[in-house]
Amino acid sequence: MTGAILYLLEWVAILGINSGNVPAGHGAKPADIFATYANHESGIALSAAWFSVVLLGRILFVAGIRDGLRRSGAQTLLADFALAAWPSAWCWRSRHMGLPVVRH
Repeated sequence: MTGAILYLLEWVAILGINSGNVPAGHGAKPADIFATYANHESGIALSAAWFSVVLLGRILFVAGIRDGLRRSGAQTLLADFALAAWPSAWCWRSRHMGLPVVRH
């Protein structure tokens, strides 16, 4: 339950942190997108940091499901795989979410 609640806290960043309105429509110029990111550097950095923290909630959630399956005596191969895969996904996503802030 803790993992699910922590993961759902990503909506704090989605709704509460102003990262600007990035022009991502068809035909948007890369310079316009870059300029929008550059003007909202602190909001984007805060969002990336927050998402990195709440993604840990996914790992906790999967660990809880795996634990429940093990206690029930069910097969846990897929849950074991999911639990092993989430930390690498967390590292990959956390690293790439911060790149627009670092590269300006």
